[in-house]
Amino acid sequence: MRLFHADALSFNYAQLGIIDAIVSDPPYNINIDTNYEPMQRINNQREMTKAKCKNWERIEGENKIDYSFLFELGVKNYCLFGADYYLEYIPFEGSFSVWDKRIEDNFDKMFGSCYEMIWFYPKRKRDFIRYRYAGVYGSRNERYTKRIHPTQKPLRVMEMCLERMKLKPGSVVLDPFMGSGSTGDACMRMGLDFIGIEINKNYFEVAKKRLTPGFLG
Repeated sequence: MRLFHADALSFNYAQLGIIDAIVSDPPYNINIDTNYEPMQRINNQREMTKAKCKNWERIEGENKIDYSFLFELGVKNYCLFGADYYLEYIPFEGSFSVWDKRIEDNFDKMFGSCYEMIWFYPKRKRDFIRYRYAGVYGSRNERYTKRIHPTQKPLRVMEMCLERMKLKPGSVVLDPFMGSGSTGDACMRMGLDFIGIEINKNYFEVAKKRLTPGFLG
């Protein structure tokens, strides 16, 4: 495992050697507001708002990023969250999985998005990833106290993405926008080598602690 506190846009990727896959939840170029405190006053979302919401530190680079560099590294496998927001930078014909976050199968009015698009390459059969996760409020399956990044993805969702990629044990997975380290956590549990890059010093330290053996995240 290798972790770098650096800017993904100016990083020297030549030093990394062969990368088998890029798995990442990058900024979506939508300038997201990470102040979730006002959301605590929204209805109880069927017992999902018991925990206190926070005013999270803004995500660095959450604006118009040119993602072309991700596809110039000679990588043959990709899994990118929210790629429908930056499709103009993707040169390959891949396929999407739909992450169904709904609390109940017929419940389409939960706070935040009920679905999220996850782009895979090479092209594969389109499918659903079903895991209940009510946005900023977390999930019944993962305590809110475990949330350590405003756009943190559940560990189980990252594992399901990696399972779909069918990477060989020991494959090198790069996450250029590591955040709190969910991709790395999933890689460690699945026998994959992980490289993470994070520009924000605080989140880098959080990820480094999370990915240290013995940390219960």
